[in-house]
Amino acid sequence: MGTCAITAAALFGLVKDGAGKETVSGGQIIYTGGTTVKNGTLDISGATAFSTSGSISIQGGSLFIGSLSQSVGAFQITGGSLDGSGQLTSSGNYESSGGDG
Repeated sequence: MGTCAITAAALFGLVKDGAGKETVSGGQIIYTGGTTVKNGTLDISGATAFSTSGSISIQGGSLFIGSLSQSVGAFQITGGSLDGSGQLTSSGNYESSGGDG
């Protein structure tokens, strides 16, 4: 288990690959790269805002958003799950070919 606090806009992407849970928190999470969950759990529920102009891809594991409701770029789920009571609204393409989204 690990925790990453992001406090400023950044030019990077985020990939969660490996067993266990990673928690990203610290107010607003803003970056321009994509987010990919391949394995384990990526928990962004502690954020007050989550913004990425890149795509979100859930290939396995879980993206836990808690009650967070945000607009995001393209969204794809081919395995794994999107969990929580919140809502992600895709401003781009939405593709679901598996998983529990």
